[in-house]
Amino acid sequence: MLEPVAGPVKVGDELVVRIVLRTDRDMEFIHLKDADGKHFIKEMVSTANSKGSGWIEYKWFHPVTKETIPKTVYFEKVDDLIICSGVYLKG
Repeated sequence: MLEPVAGPVKVGDELVVRIVLRTDRDMEFIHLKDADGKHFIKEMVSTANSKGSGWIEYKWFHPVTKETIPKTVYFEKVDDLIICSGVYLKG
């Protein structure tokens, strides 16, 4: 069960985050590309379906530094979901 964070969050703290996206129209994230035009979600889905899990690297906007920098993500298929966790490589 998720619980609200009590107190300030410090560098190095580990958090579990749940994000729910709601839109007023269907979204096709499979076609999303990174800053270099890499179809990283399509590659992630393909690898998850064939191997079950893996790592992928792509370039993405960093919300703090406001730069497009490399990001690495581990993903794993669980039933019909692909669970992902990633980190920016610098910034």
